[in-house]
Amino acid sequence: MTKRFSSKIKVIIVVVLVFMILTAIIGIIVNRKNNVVVSSFSLSVNGDVTSSDTNGYIVTIDEPLSVEVLFPSNVAAEDMVYSYGIQPSKDNNFKFYVDYQSYLFSQWKIDIDKCFDIVPTKSGFTITPKSNSIQGLLNLCYPGSDIHFDENDIDDDKDLFLLTVKSKSDSSIAVGFRLLSNVKSIELDKTEIVF
Repeated sequence: MTKRFSSKIKVIIVVVLVFMILTAIIGIIVNRKNNVVVSSFSLSVNGDVTSSDTNGYIVTIDEPLSVEVLFPSNVAAEDMVYSYGIQPSKDNNFKFYVDYQSYLFSQWKIDIDKCFDIVPTKSGFTITPKSNSIQGLLNLCYPGSDIHFDENDIDDDKDLFLLTVKSKSDSSIAVGFRLLSNVKSIELDKTEIVF
């Protein structure tokens, strides 16, 4: 009788352990699914809504980049947390010189406060460059230095900067933007001048 009783106890313990393991596995799966919901968000960039990386925005002093961070309605207020950063885009790499020392634009450590005004809004922020040209931004970051580069090395069709917005759970959306194209030359047709 003790052997039977002992084997029944062993079976009960095994069943309880299996039940506990299955409950833990289900709890982990449900928790991960909930985290996916919490981490998903989208951006409205100058009125264009996107949930994936995007590029091609042109930013000027008069027309800043307007960003709204949009969370699904089922996300709790305490989970509507995000951070952002701006770095040079690797797509538009060129050499620039500060007091004759060369730097690659893609490796430039941007002093965001010197280059951009970032103003919080109700559900996001606006980014306004403090200059409409790369020369102007570099002058702000290196005041009093001799700064030069070949403007022909800058591809006006590629982004210069990358804004990355991250949610609380580290999912992120990148937004590429550039300044208004630099004027490289002006040609006048004398037959069209009217006095």
